[in-house]
Amino acid sequence: MGIKDLPNELLIDILELVVESKARDSIKTASTKAQNILPLIYASKHFHIISEVILYRMVRLASLNSLTKFLRTVLARPSLGLLVQRIELKNIKDPDKISTGTKVRQQMRILRNQFPGTKELEAVKQAVKTHGLSSAETRTWLSKIEQKHWWAIAPLVIFVLPNVDEVYITDFNVDMNKPWIYFKQVLSRSQRTGKLKSLRIQHLYTTNGEYFERTEEEPCVHSMILDMLTDIAVDTFEINRMRAPPTCELRSYRDVEFRARDAQYKILTPQDGHLSLRSLKIVHSTIATDCLRDILRRCPLLEVFHFGRSQYIYDQVFRPQYLVHSLRHLKRTLKELTVYGLPKTWSLEERPDIQECELANLGSLTEFEALKELTVSDHLLMEQYPIDIRNNNRLEWRPTENLLLCNLPKSLETLRIVECDFKLIADQIKELMSCEAEKVPKLKNIVIALQWEMERGLRGSANGLVTEDMLCYGVFYQGRGFFRGRRKSPRLAKIKAKAKELEALCKKHGVKMRIGDIVTGEGVGGQQFVLVTWPKV
Repeated sequence: MGIKDLPNELLIDILELVVESKARDSIKTASTKAQNILPLIYASKHFHIISEVILYRMVRLASLNSLTKFLRTVLARPSLGLLVQRIELKNIKDPDKISTGTKVRQQMRILRNQFPGTKELEAVKQAVKTHGLSSAETRTWLSKIEQKHWWAIAPLVIFVLPNVDEVYITDFNVDMNKPWIYFKQVLSRSQRTGKLKSLRIQHLYTTNGEYFERTEEEPCVHSMILDMLTDIAVDTFEINRMRAPPTCELRSYRDVEFRARDAQYKILTPQDGHLSLRSLKIVHSTIATDCLRDILRRCPLLEVFHFGRSQYIYDQVFRPQYLVHSLRHLKRTLKELTVYGLPKTWSLEERPDIQECELANLGSLTEFEALKELTVSDHLLMEQYPIDIRNNNRLEWRPTENLLLCNLPKSLETLRIVECDFKLIADQIKELMSCEAEKVPKLKNIVIALQWEMERGLRGSANGLVTEDMLCYGVFYQGRGFFRGRRKSPRLAKIKAKAKELEALCKKHGVKMRIGDIVTGEGVGGQQFVLVTWPKV
């Protein structure tokens, strides 16, 4: 019995092990590996069962050479192309436009070996004509391919896969002559008939003369990318690692996320009508106040809003209350709200005419009757007021009473409090639990992450950063032994005793509570920040 005759379950496992192997010493290794898998995939008796998994993996690792073979195969056997639902285009680079420095000469040789030869390109051209795809678009792409504009293979591949609904483009070499217009034609509403559900763009490159650069240094390429996205009928798109100020027009998107440190986004909205957004996440970004208000005002169906470690005020004094006021029209639809990483006070240096400092807080959220999950910094949740004027640039304040009871909606089920003063929030939770059941939210989960500066010296590698993965998506880590060597600390003992008492009180009322600290942890893809709970005494 040959490997091709194995049961589907074993065959899939074997192919997954081969594809996901970490033994990728070079681009050539991955390319050769993908090409060796192709005959096995195409010869499988039950290819229609495993095609969606294997084709997706194969295309992700393919060089231009294997992409050309794949294109020729699906043209010859259209039934295979109908089975592909996800495709990942990677490492499509033009070696003729890469810098010839000593560090990249070896990479150039590897890349040149990956490019399809004349015979293969002629075979693809003939296959396109044979199968009736000689439209204006395909003729344009074929002419570009003949001119060695290798990026044209990618839109041609997508075009011949009518059922693909997820496209992931990474490590892509962009010609400065606006090749994105061809992607736009392929992925537009008229061409894709609304089937495409997800589009991710990451680690794009651009050619500038003979140099090979990342797009984060080329603002014009960002405009091309986002202009391409304008008319695409996708539900989700994500753009990473962009530093220049791009412009994005929101029309038919359902789920939008901007995650780019130190970026300033100018997001355009239609002149009239509503947006179809269900989820909007802005992380490590800067957005104009009027722009954000306009977007939120035009999103009557928004259910999820995340605003983490970002700035939306750079044209006036910072007031987080503006954010809540902009969300008031969503009080019956908003289900998840995340706001953290914002300053605690106004900047008095920006407004010397102000003699008092008002604390930055969101105000009451009791009107949001559909809100189920809330992640927020404690100072944004507490309704606080100023008690002192400018005093050597030092400000002091104290909270009012019954803060949680006054500010939380009764529909809330999960409360995550970060950057937290534990003593303050513990007293508030105890008071909340002592109230009558009909007056308090129907909480099921409470997560408390301590304030960074509060217990300095008790933590090892905490550095005050929190990722949206930990806060917004519930990725927590049950750590043990983190406080090893510090268990006898009097301050830590008091905190742990109070935490134990608070956890017991919450458990009595049917609420699951988790209290801990934020530390650096090694996770998938590198460093991430996780919540570490204390070991049991």
